[in-house]
Amino acid sequence: MLERMVPSMSLAQLCKATDDFRVANIIGFGKIGTMYRALLPNGRLIAVKKIYGSELITDEFVFELKTLGSFRHVNCVPLLGFCIESTARLLVYKYMSNGNLYDWLHPEQEGAKILEWPLRVKIAVGLARGLAWLHYICSVRVVHLNINSKCVLLDQNFEPKLSNFGKAMHMNPRDIGLNRPRGFSINNDFWEWDFMKKDVFDFGIVLLELITGENLSRGTKSKERFNGNVLEKWKCQLSTESKSEIQQGLDCEMLESLLGVAFNCVQPFAEQRPTMLEVYRTLRVFGQKYGVVDFFEIDGSR
Repeated sequence: MLERMVPSMSLAQLCKATDDFRVANIIGFGKIGTMYRALLPNGRLIAVKKIYGSELITDEFVFELKTLGSFRHVNCVPLLGFCIESTARLLVYKYMSNGNLYDWLHPEQEGAKILEWPLRVKIAVGLARGLAWLHYICSVRVVHLNINSKCVLLDQNFEPKLSNFGKAMHMNPRDIGLNRPRGFSINNDFWEWDFMKKDVFDFGIVLLELITGENLSRGTKSKERFNGNVLEKWKCQLSTESKSEIQQGLDCEMLESLLGVAFNCVQPFAEQRPTMLEVYRTLRVFGQKYGVVDFFEIDGSR
């Protein structure tokens, strides 16, 4: 059944590609597995996620496989294959040469290359586009429920790709053969206000990280962190003549507008937040003003 959605790959092939899962090939650690850089015999780079506790077929493994196997979008990481063999449980993705957004925004080494402002806008537009498509256009309608800068991968052109769909939910899960406690059909109003607006809130956190450069990935879910006083503080800090290298070329009016979008997304009550479709349309206009040309329509095609 799974092979009808995603090709099956052999354990021997993936062991060879990762050099027997050599430590030097580790490129990341996630909640359900370790990610390895791998090289196929034809010279193609891939990323292989080795699931923790591999002797089990976990809910997260199956859910991510069926989710990414059921659709393709320019702003979702492509799933290329999987392996269920012996005790191994592996997922295979397209390799993203620029890693994840978190490492670019919060580098461990001083003097690391700065992610320039036009690229930050491009990433914000692409991420909003992908989420709007998942919420409104995708045939199975998906909410991610785990959006943060670590799950946003960047390809060679800094096009953002959403990853880590193990916590996602589907509006109509049985359409792709899912049957799990959190996979039953959901009332439309509850779906929109509880789940979709959770994604909007989390997107707002990532947008604030892109604008301010601050690490908001921990301890930021409390509603008290995002009030009018904090907004005014950031406006003052980022609108001064002593802008950081991140905000060079960003005028004060645009800065205030972008902060306004971000703060609308992190409003304490779900009904106060915009939809991801509204956010995407707003950010697309902002992107055009800074030379970020969005060649993709909302369906993800050129």
